[in-house]
Amino acid sequence: MESCTTLGGTADTDGSSNTHDPTPTCVEDNTVVFDEEATPAMYTSATEADTKNVLDEQCTSSDSDNIVDENGKEDSDIEEILSPREIEHRLMESKRAKEQGNDLYKRNDFSEALEKYSEAIRHCPPGHEEAAPFYANRAACHLKMENYEACANDCTEALGLQRIYPKVTLRRAAAYEKLERYEDALEDYREVLVHDAGNPTAREAVTRLPPVIDAQREKLKNEMIGNLKKLGNMCLKPFGLSTDNFNMVQDPKTGGYSMNFTQGS
Repeated sequence: MESCTTLGGTADTDGSSNTHDPTPTCVEDNTVVFDEEATPAMYTSATEADTKNVLDEQCTSSDSDNIVDENGKEDSDIEEILSPREIEHRLMESKRAKEQGNDLYKRNDFSEALEKYSEAIRHCPPGHEEAAPFYANRAACHLKMENYEACANDCTEALGLQRIYPKVTLRRAAAYEKLERYEDALEDYREVLVHDAGNPTAREAVTRLPPVIDAQREKLKNEMIGNLKKLGNMCLKPFGLSTDNFNMVQDPKTGGYSMNFTQGS
């Protein structure tokens, strides 16, 4: 079962960034640990015991030039409405809620931690890059709670605010696997390898998933053919025929199919 490898670190109780903390990857125990700052090319592994050292990813950019709403829609009036002081105040409130969420996550209270990360998102100026780790951390809670669709959606929100974010890409890949969206998962794992060619989780996945994808495609193809046969039998029945009168023969050279008609006895 796919999940996430934990990484060590220390909580940022003073709000400062611990830039040397490593970044987590996704493996097979669904354990997720945060770090202070998103460092795209750094990955190490640790044991599940490191969950107690939960840290969040801290974005340090204060850029608020492209302010949009929480759903990614542009709101040209936000900059006029929020003064620099108001933006600073909202960021402080967001970070306070985030820290509370981290404390709750350490105690494995994922539901309450999720609420705190949601509060951090609400306080954060819409579209601000600072919201990326809040979405990422809420996604980690969703993953622990097996809310895989919500996890993938929050990871997508985080990646929309911070495009290069390998740990979140890995997290989304883990959620996609749980949703049996194997092709999407493979794409994310390959994206991780662009920024961290040695990542063991991604390297294993890009080897393991292609046969899984082939099997899924074959299954879908057989289901589609089965449904088409049912429809065909409904149409042919008035003429005393059925799809059994038509044989599909595959050309081994091209992989294409031809249809042969055989008269029933």
